[in-house]
Amino acid sequence: MPPFTPSITFWSRVETSPRSRSIANSVAARVRDPLWMLTRQWQLGEFRGEDAASPAFAQISTQVTPLETWTAGNAEPQPVAANAPFERSALCEDFSQIDAARPADAAQVADLSLAIELGQVFERALLDRNRPDLLPRFRAAYRVADDAPYVDERDRDGRQLLQLATGRVTHGGRLHLAAERALPDLPAEPALTVGDDADVRAALDRLRAWVTDTVGTIGQADARAWDPARLEYKLAVQAHAPSGGRVVLQAHPDREGQC
Repeated sequence: MPPFTPSITFWSRVETSPRSRSIANSVAARVRDPLWMLTRQWQLGEFRGEDAASPAFAQISTQVTPLETWTAGNAEPQPVAANAPFERSALCEDFSQIDAARPADAAQVADLSLAIELGQVFERALLDRNRPDLLPRFRAAYRVADDAPYVDERDRDGRQLLQLATGRVTHGGRLHLAAERALPDLPAEPALTVGDDADVRAALDRLRAWVTDTVGTIGQADARAWDPARLEYKLAVQAHAPSGGRVVLQAHPDREGQC
């Protein structure tokens, strides 16, 4: 048996030491000598290849038919709007479905912070038109009430915000709801005098434009196609097939919950 020879095995790890924060030059794979690459292709005979393939052609014919009606759950079919995305009709929370006869629905048309922000937008529009005298009337007609169930009792910050806003700002959510339902007229409240209409109408137009550009749709009722029992949308769209008959497309959520 040969004598035992002790040895020590070790490894040297080579690590990069970048000199800058960018790796753009490293991953660019720049060609320093293009002629060298061409000559190597010539030496290996790559330029003697023959392109013996035949061209391929693909011909596609299509027929298009517009969507005509859609159904939310078990409701009656209704026409698909031609001037708006379909998602806006099927998935939005409809602002107009809030029951004005139920004070709770009207009071909670927007959460507290949004109601205050909408009111501030409207009041700022009145101030820009030099009409601070109208603020008390709208604050009284669309009052942020301290006894309304806006905020949970355990939400200390929310309760403080409610106390601060009570009587000091217009409830913009209720005002916006009343203004939308009164179109093309002005809301019945508050009572206006001669010469107030133009300023109030301009302020409401500014509020309406701000809601459209910033918030979109305001509402607390579920979307018409929403099924709360299954936490998914239930809808179908119908159209006439180009070859005749009708086509019904059912929306089914995928594994990620998307229709």
